[in-house]
Amino acid sequence: LGASFGVPDFFDLLTNSYDLGPDNVRGWLHTGSVTVAYSEFTTNDDGSVVGTGVSRASCAYTNGTALGQCANTTLSAAGYSPMAVTPGGGGGGVAEIVDAGYTAVGFWGSFPRFHTPDDDETSVGPELLEPLASAIAEVMACLDDSV
Repeated sequence: LGASFGVPDFFDLLTNSYDLGPDNVRGWLHTGSVTVAYSEFTTNDDGSVVGTGVSRASCAYTNGTALGQCANTTLSAAGYSPMAVTPGGGGGGVAEIVDAGYTAVGFWGSFPRFHTPDDDETSVGPELLEPLASAIAEVMACLDDSV
């Protein structure tokens, strides 16, 4: 939805149509357009592509929140370098969400094949996604535990 409507319109949609303003949302996970991808690519003689290395997105969380504390610890252990953000403090697309008053954790950034014709299923693999998915599940469980 965020990509389809644009962030300002999306906030308007949430606030006015679904009553999902900051007071009614416990936490916002912003995956951005990329969270992790291979950093290098080799084309084999048969035309198949093999990715190697790791390119992680930037990561941020709302400073001073239980969700943020959990995200910092958990995502750091998964190889990310999360940064705490406050309203007006930067942090990619996550900053816009925090600026609107939401408690959030999320990702933003680029990688070598980002928005190129070569950006396809060979850009990422299960060995990159599974640790991230486990970390995100742990962060979401922390959100449940903080209630």
